[in-house]
Amino acid sequence: MKKENLTTIIALGIVVIILVSGIILVKNASGVNPPFTVIESNSMQHSEDKSQIGIIDTGDMIMVRSFEKSNVVSYVEGHQTGHQEFGDYGSVLIYKRPVGNPVIHRAILWMEYDSGTWKAPSLENFKDSNENPLWTCASDDFNNLTGTLILTLNNGYRNIAVSINVDDLLPHSGYITMGDNNATVDQSASNISLNNLVNPERIKSVAWKEIPWLGSLKLLANGHTSYLNNYATNSVPCLVALFITIILSVVSVGYLFDEFVSKKKKTPTP
Repeated sequence: MKKENLTTIIALGIVVIILVSGIILVKNASGVNPPFTVIESNSMQHSEDKSQIGIIDTGDMIMVRSFEKSNVVSYVEGHQTGHQEFGDYGSVLIYKRPVGNPVIHRAILWMEYDSGTWKAPSLENFKDSNENPLWTCASDDFNNLTGTLILTLNNGYRNIAVSINVDDLLPHSGYITMGDNNATVDQSASNISLNNLVNPERIKSVAWKEIPWLGSLKLLANGHTSYLNNYATNSVPCLVALFITIILSVVSVGYLFDEFVSKKKKTPTP
């Protein structure tokens, strides 16, 4: 066998080993099979029609982890500690709903139900820089919430007040959830199919890492071009540019390696 062919086989073998090892490591760290999900809607976008790195956009592929392996932080908690994921405070959940596909939305507030009483202890310190509360409720008591709960969400890209009627919620603890690009929480009266706090039993996984644009391949293969044309018009061009950059980088490394070997062969032995 020629030395060049042997070198190629060894290089390919190393690449395969790296890929297989990477897949095994990701699966083990994720705890979910498959450890990826593709974004088909624009409910988490921070732009109406463009994909942005670091934000969950249409056509992105998201690596996910199991709820048990994740440290879920709500928007309200993240606002106090500065914890941000995907361009906003708090964690992003992938959860099951009674009808339709799973939803990928942000955890806004954890609410506890105890013997007929609703509590949300994290609201105690949910305040602006001037120490003004960013929430109101009829009872004005985070340990005995009643009536309409209003939360003010503001982290720079949006300033919106959302509300939920606590008295209409089904009696169990869970998260209030909401898409970053939506105007109402999932548990509002207008979202009948979602009108239920998201408890851990309904959480399929938690968003972990973003792989921008790669999910566009699945959307294109399934004929969902309208999602990309309407919500993330730059996803496919960015993905093509990424592939070209990777190919050129590999070719450049190969060329430099060949030049190094060639010069080494030409160097006279003293």
